[in-house]
Amino acid sequence: MVLLSTDSSVLRHHLFRETPNNGGQNVWQRASYTLIEGAVGLNEVANNGNGIRSNGGMFTRDRNFNFRDMTDGSSNIVMVAEQSNWGRDAANTNNVEYRSDGGDSVWMGTDYGNRCFNTTTVRYAINTRSNALSGSGSQSCNTPIQSAHTGGAHVLIGDGTVKFLSENMNFDTLRFLADRADGNVVGEF
Repeated sequence: MVLLSTDSSVLRHHLFRETPNNGGQNVWQRASYTLIEGAVGLNEVANNGNGIRSNGGMFTRDRNFNFRDMTDGSSNIVMVAEQSNWGRDAANTNNVEYRSDGGDSVWMGTDYGNRCFNTTTVRYAINTRSNALSGSGSQSCNTPIQSAHTGGAHVLIGDGTVKFLSENMNFDTLRFLADRADGNVVGEF
């Protein structure tokens, strides 16, 4: 199994859980990246209590896509993005765990009930860190792309390249990059 983790993450790389049946511990590696389901305002399918979900990205619930489905062009689609920095609590005074994996380790799927595991629908700018935002935080569907890098975060583009996206980039451009077939021109990013 391939697991995506980054050494630059300030978050824990492993999770230790007690095993009820044998009294031991399981050690699970934590992912530092999240799959992109799409963006708000583009192909929205639900506001499920844990945030807004989209099916416009390459990784969505109960569907699979191929390269031919990237009608915006594979070099104009973000498929995977970092979630590797602390969030801030509602009072903005303490660091809090802020990944969409919800402490349940590696990628498990796009939705179980109202939860989104290791997927996000882009709703906030890169490096937005408040977990008081609607739909953000553990197992929520709109946890922002964020990293410990100053000024932005790494993403995997559909053509296989890795790019560093600025936290100051135009938000509509970020939204358009999260959708595989919205028809919007993104230009340089």
